[in-house]
Amino acid sequence: MGGGASTVCLLEALAFARARARTPAAVRLTVFEPSPHLWRGRPYRPDTDVLRLNSGTGDMSVRHGDPGHFDRWLESGDRTAVPLDPYIGIRFAPRAVYGSYLEDSARASLRDLTARGWRTAVVRERVVSAAPTTRGGAFLRTDRGRRVRADHVVLCVGRGAPEDSYGLQGTPGFVADPYPVSETLAAFDPDDEIGIVGSGLTAVDTVLALAAFGHRGRITLLSRQGVLPAVRQRPLTSSLRHLTVDTRQPLGLDTVVDALSKELAHAGEDLTTVTAEIAALSQEDPTARLRRQLAEVDSGSRALRIVQSAVPDAGPALWSALPDGHKADLLHRHHRSLHALCCPMAPAGAAALLWLLDSGRLRIVKGVRHIMPKGRGDDGFVAVTDSRRRLRFDRLVNAVNSPAHKIPPAAAPLIDSLVTAGVAVRDPFGGLSVERPTSRLVVEEEADPRFQVLGDLAFGTFFFTFGIPAMVNRAREIATSLLDHINATAVPPHDPPHDPPHDPPHDPPHDPPHDPPHDPPHYGDHVINQRTAAPTAFLADTATGLPLPAARTFDSVAGERRHRKQRLAVALRVFGKYGFGEGISGHLSVRDPERPDHFWVNPFGVSFNRVKVRDLILVDSEGRVVDGTRHVNPSAFVIHSKIHELRPDATAIAHAHTVHSRALGSLGRLLDPLDQESAAFYQDQVLYDDYQGPSVKLDLGEEIAKTLAGNKALLLKYHGLITVGGSLEEAVHWFLTYDSAAQVQLLAHAAGTPQPLTDEQARSARSGFGDTELARFSFELLWDETIHEQPDVLEEH
Repeated sequence: MGGGASTVCLLEALAFARARARTPAAVRLTVFEPSPHLWRGRPYRPDTDVLRLNSGTGDMSVRHGDPGHFDRWLESGDRTAVPLDPYIGIRFAPRAVYGSYLEDSARASLRDLTARGWRTAVVRERVVSAAPTTRGGAFLRTDRGRRVRADHVVLCVGRGAPEDSYGLQGTPGFVADPYPVSETLAAFDPDDEIGIVGSGLTAVDTVLALAAFGHRGRITLLSRQGVLPAVRQRPLTSSLRHLTVDTRQPLGLDTVVDALSKELAHAGEDLTTVTAEIAALSQEDPTARLRRQLAEVDSGSRALRIVQSAVPDAGPALWSALPDGHKADLLHRHHRSLHALCCPMAPAGAAALLWLLDSGRLRIVKGVRHIMPKGRGDDGFVAVTDSRRRLRFDRLVNAVNSPAHKIPPAAAPLIDSLVTAGVAVRDPFGGLSVERPTSRLVVEEEADPRFQVLGDLAFGTFFFTFGIPAMVNRAREIATSLLDHINATAVPPHDPPHDPPHDPPHDPPHDPPHDPPHDPPHYGDHVINQRTAAPTAFLADTATGLPLPAARTFDSVAGERRHRKQRLAVALRVFGKYGFGEGISGHLSVRDPERPDHFWVNPFGVSFNRVKVRDLILVDSEGRVVDGTRHVNPSAFVIHSKIHELRPDATAIAHAHTVHSRALGSLGRLLDPLDQESAAFYQDQVLYDDYQGPSVKLDLGEEIAKTLAGNKALLLKYHGLITVGGSLEEAVHWFLTYDSAAQVQLLAHAAGTPQPLTDEQARSARSGFGDTELARFSFELLWDETIHEQPDVLEEH
């Protein structure tokens, strides 16, 4: 659950581990993320390049053991060069650029996993509850009513938006979250008096953005303690020698401090340098401290850099060994200090802040007690300090750092459901209790292999959960334990059960002696397993409760490729039978299982009714036909290539200019939930109404793909219909169902005033008729009809 930076780290770790470990091919991986900024999360969405990472590019790789991965990505392609910081000579990339790196890394990992036999999907919905099942795994429910069964669940829900500490949400002039600053701050009156709540990295971003936008009015950082992030010093390499103490035994803070002192002494440093810096956070003027630290970026002392390295590297192990009383004391007295020291800002940004402070355009006010609207019909805000000083502002920006130890509100229903089900307990120091190092949820000292946590939800166990290096380390541990558990619990591929699923468990027939155990009978895309010991183990997981066979698995890429091509040819014949042909228009595609950036598609100029397997062509990402003798329809390449690129979960795409979809599209209307079939697309469809002529330009294909986003259907005004699916069978079923529902809607409106389902009814119907396994199996009926009536469709030579 979650599709931000932590999930990208996990996908990379899974792809790396999968390449080096033998795991069952039939693994289905689904990412649930409702945000429009998939893979970027909150901090790395598209925004101004003024906002930069606070860590150098060498510390931001999502690939474990490969610190140059991000740098190589930056240097590839036609990307704007990231300049060196003039103070310490390393590169701090723009946050938005890093977001693009996360997107590309996620897509590459999904392609790698798909090429190795995994089925992947991205569902643009939020999981709101999870309930364990009696046969292992859990049933998940999304905010759209979708019900999905999973064997393993990893919670990567992120940190969420800043807290509204003063209850100002909805007040005119109040910005609850500054990101993206290009939208929230660019329209400010340049002479407004601006108050910024907070003094951490988010507040620094906000100040630098306002300055870049040409703001002239005074900016004030409002904080309780007035602590700015430290200034990052020139990096030095070091390895820990003494902080690697035995954490299997309980430790006290005095033991940790003693080990740190020895670590510093080994490097010729003294602990007093660190304690003096911690004391300066509360005693030194913030501007003076900023000026001093900027002057010390090339300091000969290594003390602070050793601490900054030790906290993320050794901190999780040391934290877990501390008694609860010492943990509480550390959080209460030093958490803010450690965060400020160990999450420093780039020197160039610090220099810009110092210039604003020296020029009087920026000030830092600490001791803020309360902030309230002006009231009495006046816009603006009043901040009150401990000394009863009252400060007035025209606008207020909430830039506090989101608390790592608190459960984000959006994830609260899901966490509550896990706690209620007894599979999770809240950690007294934040998030949920998990096991080190597997990150599995723990209840009464018992780790549950079904549920794992990556990111801030594990704060109470690991303490230092933020920062890409920390997430990369945890992701590697999770991927390793996850794949180990999958291997340990997988059913051996050459020992399938042998009794029909409908046979009563009390009277299992004997295995027929002529039925080899390594060759179970197949029905279309499904394997019918034949033992009654656990009849539900081989049924597809659906919200309908129907006894649907599970999807077929393959021992070779060649076998899966042949299967996909046969299904594609049959689907094209089905389209012909339904009268979906319109001259040269219309095309269906399915990814190649070995090369996911290539897709099989029907050739240009061959009727749906005449296509055979041998006619299909394989097209690469540049539009070249790499297998087959016929030409590709330019429109097919433009539309399908971009959707396959931007939707790694879309294994197949269907597009045709049907009568009913064109008629509905000309009205500029989507499907209403007039019956249970149309409810399959309830809140899962979108209209593309920017018709620009035939789709023969790549940028138009990209617009279409971006408009489709995470939906299963796209109605093109004046142009027809597109549907996508995690399999060819799904995409075809959605297409047929949508076109039929469009006909019903047109007839209903012609006859009178139809009465649609209520929201509750539509969601309920969608959970059944929108089920992907039901869609997949429904195609089997069409497969049987077609190969019986038109056996020539399967001719390969």
